[in-house]
Amino acid sequence: MNYERALHTCNATVPVADCGKKICGSNPKQEMKLAEYLAYLKTPDRTQSLYLKDWHFCKHFPDYEAYQTPKYFKSDWLNEYWDQCNDASDDYRFVYIGPKGSWTPFHADVLRSYSWSANICGRKIWYIYPPGQEDYLYDKLGNLAYDITANEIKDIEKYPKIQGIQEPIIVEQTEGEVIFIPSGWHHQVHNMEDTISINHNWTNACGLLKTWSHLQNELMRVQKSIEDCQDMDDWHQHCQLMLKSMAGMDYSDFINYLVTIAKPRLDFIQQQQHTTEKDINYVTAFEEWKESIKQLETSKEEYSVEDYCRYDISAIHKCVDLIQNDETFKNLDDSCMKTKIDKLLDQIFDILGEDKERWSKLATTDLQDTRSIYPTGNPVQMD
Repeated sequence: MNYERALHTCNATVPVADCGKKICGSNPKQEMKLAEYLAYLKTPDRTQSLYLKDWHFCKHFPDYEAYQTPKYFKSDWLNEYWDQCNDASDDYRFVYIGPKGSWTPFHADVLRSYSWSANICGRKIWYIYPPGQEDYLYDKLGNLAYDITANEIKDIEKYPKIQGIQEPIIVEQTEGEVIFIPSGWHHQVHNMEDTISINHNWTNACGLLKTWSHLQNELMRVQKSIEDCQDMDDWHQHCQLMLKSMAGMDYSDFINYLVTIAKPRLDFIQQQQHTTEKDINYVTAFEEWKESIKQLETSKEEYSVEDYCRYDISAIHKCVDLIQNDETFKNLDDSCMKTKIDKLLDQIFDILGEDKERWSKLATTDLQDTRSIYPTGNPVQMD
């Protein structure tokens, strides 16, 4: 690593995890100055394993084009949404810098998103399990395994289901390689050398119902953990606060997310229907996604950008229907959320019209021709 050059890049404050400590199933974090962390990396006899991770580099330095998202992953609803949240400092584009021996405990990605990770330098080892295999990796207290490479994982007394586990998929990722991790695939990652990587979480129409299902499941966990307090005032609202802390979104955030993603797609469809409409200034992420469709859509019966927008809107419509019928949503009795949903449904009906049912059916299937933009399969490693 070119430490001297990096030291003069900026004096940013960065999040650093202590890989030698465990709190609530993860490594505790602290904030450090970048110069301080790089000085630590240069120390020959380090006694701690400190890992700079989840650094929102692109958000903090928007004028510096750190990287371009691969065209296969441009359909990125998460960051399209967060880029429009002016009051938020969040996004899901990260820089990781870690010494040999630093690692990330066993987990599945935030909001059941997809992720891709590119090694700038160094080497990683990935231990990956397909969905369902994590069921064998809960201990007798219901806690997910922290380190699947530890000897204790074989202890049937502590992990009563462990004998049913398959061998993990093990991938060695070297400099210049990119790996794609599908939604819900649990994984654990170790740096085998000093390593710098870009890590990018994202999802789209194909992952929307997985995100909603994840929020529902996390809310059930919250409700179970404080069910003895169910008689307290505003219990359901308190559960939402805990949900946001655990999952990164509550139901209100999720509805805002759907409204934000729907708007440019509805605008684009309407623009195509009325060619005399004035030009619309779309957000950057949406514009980049439109361009990626033109680059990747090479099937014999090509789908247009408008077709993809209709597919996205129909997936949102399907999700909104599920939300409306969800008992936990009804229990919130939140008029503001209900108004937003009703308004969104009215806009969808006005735009899709008679085609609403046809596109809704399409949004429940896996389109073979859209998998180039909406990957849903196994982990992929790319040079």
